[in-house]
Amino acid sequence: MKLGNEARPIVNIELSPLEKLLSAICWAGSFLSLFWMIRFYSSWPEIVPIHFNASGKADGYGPKATLFILPVVMIGLTTLLQWLSRKPYLYNYPIEITPENAIREYSLASKMIRILNAIIITCLTTVIVTTHGSEGVDPHGPGLWFLPVLLVGVFGTIIGYLIVRSRKQD
Repeated sequence: MKLGNEARPIVNIELSPLEKLLSAICWAGSFLSLFWMIRFYSSWPEIVPIHFNASGKADGYGPKATLFILPVVMIGLTTLLQWLSRKPYLYNYPIEITPENAIREYSLASKMIRILNAIIITCLTTVIVTTHGSEGVDPHGPGLWFLPVLLVGVFGTIIGYLIVRSRKQD
C-alpha cells in the first residue's frame, strides 16, 4: 500500500450542459438568497427566529443580522464545491485511478459534487425565500418537507453515484 504522494492523471473534464446548468443554479440561488435578505431586512423585527427544529418550528431566536450567516455560508459553499468539482484528482476513490479510467471516474465524481451542491443550495434558497419576506420571518419555518427532501436528495445522489460507478464501463 502506497502512502503519500500517489500520482494521479490530471485530466480536463468538459462540462456537460447539465453540469453548466447545475453551476448556474448554485450561483443564482446563493446570490438570490443574499439579495433577498438585503431587500427585506428593514421590514423584519429586531429579534427573529434563526433556527428551526426537525418539524420546521422555530426553536431559536436572535438578532436579525444573524440571518445573513446562511447566504454567506451558501456563497462560500458554492465557491468551495465549484472549485473542488474542477479538481476531481484530489478526491478519494474506492479504486486505483489510472489513465484508462480517469476520465470516467473523474466525470462521475465531479458531477456528483455539482448535483449535491445544487440540491443543498436549492433547498436553502427555498427556505430563505419562503420563510423570510416582507411580512417578517415566519416562525412556522419551512415545514416538514425540508429535512426529508434534503436528506433524500443528498443520500439519493450519493447512492446513485455509487450504483453508476459500480457498473462496468461498456
